[in-house]
Amino acid sequence: MGYDCGLFVGGKERPARSGAVISVRSPATGEVIGNAAEAGEDDVAQAVAAAAAAAGAWAASSRSQRADCLYRLAALIAEHAGELAAIETSETGRPISVTKDADLRSAAETVTYCAGMPARTEGARSRCPASS
Repeated sequence: MGYDCGLFVGGKERPARSGAVISVRSPATGEVIGNAAEAGEDDVAQAVAAAAAAAGAWAASSRSQRADCLYRLAALIAEHAGELAAIETSETGRPISVTKDADLRSAAETVTYCAGMPARTEGARSRCPASS
């Protein structure tokens, strides 16, 4: 399995501005199994700016819109669990049964849990007692 992975900035995947990549090696064999873009300072600044620009629209979206996005993410994790597990196993050397049946199941369950949180937001607050 070989793959190349760019930087995900502003909703699009792209290479690092410098073109630099990091070789990803299998811990089991030492073989190069893929390449990942190596972000530089300019790439990080652009990613931070893109995230800041997107934050307003995300915050302005309704609870149900945000929940829908997260439920869709959880469904995609579950749908592609086999492929994601194979990548994680090749990168970490962990058994595929652990990456698929524990790590990715847990990831999908956690995202699903978080998707339901906006519906449970009550806005109540409690005062903490003064410390002595």
